Amino acid sequence: ANGEAASGIGVAALRVPLPGARPVLVVTTWATTDDRGVFRLYGLVPGDYYVSSMMASGSRVSDVTAFSTAQIDEALLALQRGVPAPAMSNTAPQGTYGAGPIFYPGTPALDSATRVTLAAGEERSGVDFTVRLVRMATIEGDVIDNGNPIEPLIINPTGFELPSLTGAAPTFSWQQTPAGRHFKYTNVVPGRYALTAQAQDGMSWAKTQIEVTGEDVRGITMVMQPGRRFSGRIVFDPGTTTIPNPTMLEMRVLGPRGAYSSSVGTTRMGQAVIPPAVIEADGRFVIRGLIPDAYRLTVTAPSGWTLRSAIANGVDILDRPLEVGTADVTDALLTFTDKQTSLSGTITTAAGQPAPAYFIAIFPSDRSLWRPLARRI
Repeated sequence: ANGEAASGIGVAALRVPLPGARPVLVVTTWATTDDRGVFRLYGLVPGDYYVSSMMASGSRVSDVTAFSTAQIDEALLALQRGVPAPAMSNTAPQGTYGAGPIFYPGTPALDSATRVTLAAGEERSGVDFTVRLVRMATIEGDVIDNGNPIEPLIINPTGFELPSLTGAAPTFSWQQTPAGRHFKYTNVVPGRYALTAQAQDGMSWAKTQIEVTGEDVRGITMVMQPGRRFSGRIVFDPGTTTIPNPTMLEMRVLGPRGAYSSSVGTTRMGQAVIPPAVIEADGRFVIRGLIPDAYRLTVTAPSGWTLRSAIANGVDILDRPLEVGTADVTDALLTFTDKQTSLSGTITTAAGQPAPAYFIAIFPSDRSLWRPLARRI
């Protein structure tokens, strides 16, 4: 932050995922700055990127001492005159500091960063920014569990999730209290986060969002509450295949981060685990313990059968997310069919010869259905 060239700093291009994909920024390429502080990231495909410094493991420092500009000028003047520098009072900010991550154009918070959009063949210069020490904050509070034991909390950045190369994970600790658990995260870099608590039986939850700007965040209270329910019926269209027993199906819902979960030490990140559906012989089903969020339905279909539609709240959730709010989602209808559709044809060259080196892609005309893992692509 003193304007000198920052050599030996890792810099990464983080690819912004497509709409509907798991919200994880992917390190597409990275480089190390030279003695002039210059970096070059190449081989990038067209798209949107964030550019970030990468924090080396163990790059935290503490006991940082801050002097005023006038005090520094006075000390420099004494050195020029060859006399001892005067004694200086100083302030020592409390906390732990680390060298990043810093996002272009020079902010420690991803929400304040500027995207870089590249066209095919484009070369972009002037992506300059300054790295500096960033104060690591502490997050502290209590979970009121109403006597129902809970799992260790899950912490996730809201919006995009950062790859591990850009910074170290916060350190989590907790202890039992008469009302539940007192929790504490240390070494948290600036940003917006969601904290999620889930009961060990998966039937209750608590969730809160916080913003970390470098100052400690204390006094958080999270109260456990019952999870929401997703329920309905499974039906099979009459066909030529024997109708299977619905209880043989396996049905789950996955949150925005899919089935992703990870841990670093005692710190958990990723998606809370939602119990699978309980399915009755008459086709009725229920999934309990849902946390308000957007979910993707996954079903293991019997051999020869395909899930044709899944209507919930008037929306086919095979094409759109299942939106769960503060109320249960009931009366969903999942319809299976054993009828198969096909499309055939022939591809030839301009000379009328077969063209075996090509493949066919079929996709809907509705662009809103162009989503990763979409069934229509």
